Amino acid sequence: MKLIEGDLEFDFDNDYWSQVIKFDVHVDYRKVTEKIPGTKGVDFTGILGQDTFVVIEVKDFRGSRIENKQRDEPLDLEVSKKFIGTLATIIGGNRTSTHGRNMWKDYLNLIRAPTEEIKVILWLEEDSSNQPANK
Repeated sequence: MKLIEGDLEFDFDNDYWSQVIKFDVHVDYRKVTEKIPGTKGVDFTGILGQDTFVVIEVKDFRGSRIENKQRDEPLDLEVSKKFIGTLATIIGGNRTSTHGRNMWKDYLNLIRAPTEEIKVILWLEEDSSNQPANK
């Protein structure tokens, strides 16, 4: 399954991945952001293999090195907040969704299982250090 984020294309192999979605455009996430302004979510969620819940946040800073230095908060804090908003949406969606309840339930089963893993991935694209920054 191919998903696009900005100028980047990600190919999730169906032999390894299931229930991969572009999270930040899902209808349940949009409902949460309408009700709770300021809520943020990651770019993609999915299940790797049968037992690993994965969230992926994509940052493409190519061509914007100077703007990136002027961030309001550290990148790790931003990703953490998006992860929390993602979990809140999944929990709420499991209770109220008419669009993805089974998927949210599968996600929650992995999140709650003490023997399973949760992976938080930051996909970061930057200019190489030998390229000039845009002015």
